[in-house]
Amino acid sequence: YHLLISKWTKSAAAGRKWAADVLEPYILDKVDAIIQLNKTFVRITDEIYPEKNYSKKTVVIPNGVDLARVILKTKPKSSQINLLYLGRLDRSKGMYELCIAFGELYKNYTNLKLHILGGGYARQYVAGEQPKKPIADFEASTMKRLLRRAKVPEDSFVFYGVKFDQEKEDIINNCDLIVMPSYAEYFTMVGLEALAHKKPLIASTAAGLKETFI
Repeated sequence: YHLLISKWTKSAAAGRKWAADVLEPYILDKVDAIIQLNKTFVRITDEIYPEKNYSKKTVVIPNGVDLARVILKTKPKSSQINLLYLGRLDRSKGMYELCIAFGELYKNYTNLKLHILGGGYARQYVAGEQPKKPIADFEASTMKRLLRRAKVPEDSFVFYGVKFDQEKEDIINNCDLIVMPSYAEYFTMVGLEALAHKKPLIASTAAGLKETFI
C-alpha cells in the first residue's frame, strides 16, 4: 500500500521511492498471485503499471474482525454525544482537520465530546542529537492546541493513548459514533470495528474507504 501510494503520488523518501520504482515491480513480476484488500487498489495498481496487467493474477481478500472478541455493551442514555477517533496519530489521518471541524461544531453543540484513542510511530533518534518528542506526543499536543484555540473546554476532549482489550472495548462501547477523516486508507480495520460494535461511521471518501463503507 505505502509503496503504491509513493509511486502514485510521486512524493516519498528516497528509500521508499527506490522500493516503489524498482523493488515493487520486480516482486510483482515474480510472484504467482497478488492479494489485495479491495478492488480500488487493484485498479490503482493497473493504472500505475498499465502494461503489466497485474489484475489477472490478483485476488481480493478483505480484512475481517473476529466477532468472538468483540464485547458489546449498551451505552447508558445521556444528552452528551461522544465522538471517537480510533487509530494512529498521523498527519495523513486528517486529525488536525478533525480538531478544527470539532471546534466549529462545538460552537453550536456544546454537548459534544471528542475522544482520541491511539498512538503513533516512535520518532527515530540520531546519535549525538537531543532526544525529541515521539511523533504521537507531538501530534497529540498539536491537536490539543487546535482544540484550545477553538475555545473547546478541557472537559470536552480526552486523549487516551494506546489501549487494548477490555479498556479499548469500553471506550468504543461508550461512544456514539466513530469518525475517520483520513486522506488515504487501504482497508481500515477501524471501519470494521465500528460495524462490529454497531456504531455509526463518519468517514472521508479516501481511496479504500469509499468502496468499502460508503
